[in-house]
Amino acid sequence: EIADRDWSSDVCSSDLVEGKPECIHGARVWREGVSAKTGKAWGNYSCVEKSKATQCDPLWYVFTSDGTWKPQV
Repeated sequence: EIADRDWSSDVCSSDLVEGKPECIHGARVWREGVSAKTGKAWGNYSCVEKSKATQCDPLWYVFTSDGTWKPQV
């Protein structure tokens, strides 16, 4: 459960890119988890817009074998 997570070991968003990326709705939010289907880690910078109809597409990242997040190409 997210509430029980040890946040001290997480990758800081500033480690991923210089500053937080922004979209027309403001600064994006870093989100991550593990796919229920594949069991693989996922991460992205999400738009903060509440309405899904007008949200910007997320900026996806992949978790590499060396333990770092890299932008998905």
